[in-house]
Amino acid sequence: GKKKDGFVWEYYVPYFKELHNNGYTKSFFYYIFQTADNEEIQNWIKEHEYEINHFLLWSHDYKFNK
Repeated sequence: GKKKDGFVWEYYVPYFKELHNNGYTKSFFYYIFQTADNEEIQNWIKEHEYEINHFLLWSHDYKFNK
């Protein structure tokens, strides 16, 4: 099979696995699309400010592999 190594697998994959395991996937996607001209996205962000902030705190404190 394919060997899964390199920067992406060692640096980003653990972050996104933990992001998903902690239930932040939805908050992450709405956050990264916040500048989209889409009323549904804007409304979700307004209604889920706590979840967005919680995700941002988690992301800020995440310790990436070096």
